[in-house]
Amino acid sequence: MAIAKVGSTGSSAGAINYVLSENKEATKQPEILAGSFGTMAEIKKEFELYNKLSCRVKNQASLISVSFALGERVKTEKKIGLAEKILEKLDFKNVPYLVVEHHDKEYEHFHIIAGRIRDDGTTVKEWKIAERAIEVTKELEKSLGLQQTEYTKSTDRRVKIGEYKQMERTNKLSVMAEAKLTIDEILKDEPSVKDFVESLQRSGFDVRPNISEQTGKMNGFSFNKDKIKFKSSAIAKNYSWQNLQKNGLKYDHGRDTEYLIGVKNEFTQKLNNEGGRDRGTETPKSISERTEPITDRAESGIDESNYLLAKQIEQKWSQIEIKLLDFHIMIQQLNLAKYFILHLLWKLQTSLLKQKYLTEPFLNLDIEKSISAQKETQTIIQDLKNQRTKN
Repeated sequence: MAIAKVGSTGSSAGAINYVLSENKEATKQPEILAGSFGTMAEIKKEFELYNKLSCRVKNQASLISVSFALGERVKTEKKIGLAEKILEKLDFKNVPYLVVEHHDKEYEHFHIIAGRIRDDGTTVKEWKIAERAIEVTKELEKSLGLQQTEYTKSTDRRVKIGEYKQMERTNKLSVMAEAKLTIDEILKDEPSVKDFVESLQRSGFDVRPNISEQTGKMNGFSFNKDKIKFKSSAIAKNYSWQNLQKNGLKYDHGRDTEYLIGVKNEFTQKLNNEGGRDRGTETPKSISERTEPITDRAESGIDESNYLLAKQIEQKWSQIEIKLLDFHIMIQQLNLAKYFILHLLWKLQTSLLKQKYLTEPFLNLDIEKSISAQKETQTIIQDLKNQRTKN
């Protein structure tokens, strides 16, 4: 048995939503073993009451995942006792906590969410919590008669704070968390590349193989769902192209290359159509059959990689030009604000002089020239905005 990972979150509500969300592919849904019971809303409310006792705490809760050795079967009572002893030894006393067992892996495991704010407003320290948790686990393995294992750094995915916040707002799993659970379930069947891609597509993910159409070299996958685009390796190291194959994905270069190029072109076509643009795509062919545009560029001495690099530089330069225009507009708007403030001060001075609260002016201003400069600045701003729109 070993601690898989220890982390913190700025949103206890998002973390609760994550551990209690249903996994459609799992044979059994998450099960609360100990701690707070009730509906998800009631559990969130209990944690929030404690959170309000100290508004200065950035990370509201700690998350501890406990996994058992493959094949090791542990009774529920022992899991609860283990969780409570871990919390006690890490000084999580008089705090709200939740112990939830998941059934989406081949081995038994559970998650602990523990609030960091006690009922008296004091805070549980996070100092070296990961190292302390490992030492506590090793002690408990011996005292509880559990199978002893070496601790290895997890390659599994940690849900980021921003995702917890999103889950708190939407009451749904984040797209990347959903991708992780979906991929984990698909890999259990050791699928072919085609089955892997089609299973993800059925789950609502657009799949883009990152494959070179010239060499056929495959570098992994990118996904798109709900307008959120990300690479598989961005989920975690365990989801890189090499690790997907190690974890069960069956890839054959000769068999899969043509299929993957076709999927890539379908992804690009769909993305272009959704954006109101149709640039066209190349029909998938064998690596030896190059498409005409690439051949033309090769014959004219233009390397394909250099062509793409030039396009990227051109796009980046356009973005820089727009940012410079935005900066110039901001400077001119500040200039306009300066004239506005000067005019207000001039009017105030005129009023005070008339009422004899002032004996002499404190602001020497040629109002006619100032108004003229103000109009000129407004014209400059409009011209800059027009230029930005054209770009």
